[in-house]
Parts: sequence; structure tokens; C-alpha cells
Amino acid sequence: MSTADPDLDGSIPTSNASSMTIPPPSSDPHRQARHHRGTVSKKCHECPARAITGLVNEAFRLLRPGGTIALTDNSPKSKVLQELSPVLFTLMKSTEPFLDEYYMLDLEETMRQAGFVNVHSILTDPRHRTVTATVPF
Repeated sequence: MSTADPDLDGSIPTSNASSMTIPPPSSDPHRQARHHRGTVSKKCHECPARAITGLVNEAFRLLRPGGTIALTDNSPKSKVLQELSPVLFTLMKSTEPFLDEYYMLDLEETMRQAGFVNVHSILTDPRHRTVTATVPF
């Protein structure tokens, strides 16, 4: 995978985190963010668009300048997902109440609007994509 952060290639451990603790916003506007990188794997499609936008904005706040985020989830451009039979697609949507919102959200543009640069999206397998983005220096 080619990303803006060369240290990111091959260094992200696999995890299945369902939640994380996020520190409250600092009242000190000069506080330095602490994190070099962040990952979210296969959780965004479970959320309404406003929550995904909030997550992206919060990631931008928490990452240091030069820090990178990687979001892996279903790819709206996946041929496998686009070619599901109507019965399978209906079944999948019945368990995923926010799937339509996720597919309609332009995640890359949401990341740019939050302030991220070097936004890249790649198909990581036939059904999933990884979107990476960096906080500018």
C-alpha cells in the first residue's frame, strides 16, 4: 500500500476494536495532538453519516501534524457488492440500518473538508477499501 506515511506500510496490526476512549477537547488552543496514526476497521458502515463526519473531525483534532488515519470498510465501488442479488442485498441491508447513508457519503470529500490532505482510496480486497489521509504540517 502506498500512503503519505511510509512508516504506515505493513505496520498496522489487525484489531477489532468496538470502542475507544477519546479525551475531551482541550481548553488550551496550543495543546499539541498526541497521536501519529489512527485506524478504524469495518465500523463506519454501522454509523449514520453524521457520526462518520464526527469521527473524521475528531481524528483530525487528535492526530499530530503529519499524522495519518486509515479507514477500512465496505467499498461503494465494489463490483461484488454491486452485483449482489436483490434478495442478498435486501438481507444485508436489513441488518445494517445506516448502510444507505454510508454508501451515499463521500468519505474522501468528508476527510478533505475536515482538513486532511493526501487523501487516497484503494481497493484492499474485492469488497473493501482503505482510505488514508494525513494532517498537514
